[in-house]
Amino acid sequence: MPENWKYPPFGGEVHNGRMYGRGTADMKGGIAAQVFAVEAIRKAGLKLKGNIEQSGVVDEETTGVHNAGMGYLVDNGYIRADKIDAIVITEPLNTTNVCCGHRGTIWGTITFRGRLSHGSMPGLGVNALHHACSFVHLATTTISPQLAPLSDPNVIPPAARIPSLAFTILQAGENINSVPDVAAVSFDRRLVPGETLAGARQQIFDVLQSMKKTPGFEELEYEYKEDYHTEATWIDPNLPISLVFRDAIKVVTGQEAGIVVSPGSDDQRFPVHSLTPPIESTIVYGPGYISEAHIADESIDIENELRVGMEVMALAFASFLGAE
Repeated sequence: MPENWKYPPFGGEVHNGRMYGRGTADMKGGIAAQVFAVEAIRKAGLKLKGNIEQSGVVDEETTGVHNAGMGYLVDNGYIRADKIDAIVITEPLNTTNVCCGHRGTIWGTITFRGRLSHGSMPGLGVNALHHACSFVHLATTTISPQLAPLSDPNVIPPAARIPSLAFTILQAGENINSVPDVAAVSFDRRLVPGETLAGARQQIFDVLQSMKKTPGFEELEYEYKEDYHTEATWIDPNLPISLVFRDAIKVVTGQEAGIVVSPGSDDQRFPVHSLTPPIESTIVYGPGYISEAHIADESIDIENELRVGMEVMALAFASFLGAE
C-alpha cells in the first residue's frame, strides 16, 4: 500500500544513489541492465557475431504450471533449442552471483471429508477437523526430520538451504456447536536440487496411508489437489554461458563469482523442464538483492548494483557471442 512507503511506489525517485519504486530490484533493474548492456556494446562500436533477443514477459509472479509469459513463449515455439543457444534471466540475486538453479515447489491442498453431527454428540459424526489436525502433526513430525539432512549449500539465503514443508492454511467448520464434515489444509513444500516432485508427493501419501491404518482413522477420506508445482532446477555451472558470466564478474568486480540456487522458483523452469530438447544453458543473473523484493521502499543502488550488473552483462554477452 502506498501509505507504507516513504517514497512514492511508482515515482522512481533517486535518493542517496538509490532508486526507489516497485520493481526497481525485482526485476525492472534487471531489464534496464540488459537493455543498456547491449546499448553499451553498440556504442563501443563492437559488432556481435550473433543475435541477442530480449523478452520482457508478464505473469512470472502469478506462477502457474504454465503462464502467459515465458511459459507461453516456450509452449508456442518462440523459444526452442534449435533457435537459441543460451538464456539469461535477470532476477536480482546479487551482481557477484551466477544462479544455476532454483528450488522446487508444491502448493497443495488436502480436503478431509467426515460426517456432520451436533457438537454435543461428537461420537455420531466423523470430525474432519480432527483428521486434518492429526495429519498436520504426523506429517510435520514424520517428513521434516527426513528433510534436515538434505541441506544444499548453494541455496541463498542460508535460511532456505534446507528443504521444507509448511502448513499455511486451515479451513473447517461453520458454527461452534457442529462437528465439521469438511476440513481443508494447504501446504507449501520446497524442494532442493536432487529431490523430485514424485518423491515429495510420495512422502505426503505415505503419511495419509499410515493414518488410514491407524485405529480411530478407519473412516479417513480425503482429496489431494495441487495448485502449482515445479521440479527443482540445477544446470552445470561449467557450461559456457555460466563460465563467461563468472569471468565477467571477476573482471568487473574483482571477486570470484558465487554459484547459487534461488530460494524460490522462477522462469528458468520452462526452458529447462518444458522443452524437448531442453535449453540447459539457462542461468539467472541480475543486479539487486532478493531481500529487496516485495517490500515497501524497494530500491536498487544505481552505481554499485545497476551499473555493475550492466557492465558484467555487456562483457559476458560480447565474450559469449564474440565481437568484431
